[in-house]
Amino acid sequence: MLTFHEPVNILKANTKNVGGVAKGEMILQFMSDSTNVPEMKKFLTERGLEIGEAN
Repeated sequence: MLTFHEPVNILKANTKNVGGVAKGEMILQFMSDSTNVPEMKKFLTERGLEIGEAN
């Protein structure tokens, strides 16, 4: 993420129109050696994004 000066892989992204509002989903991969993952997740949730984890 640019704010944290760390690379993030976008594995999948899509958007759709729901009742005239654009809704989307994005699957990100954080680098395994990153020490900023908790801060990056907090950054995203503070901006209204919902976060889930896939293993």
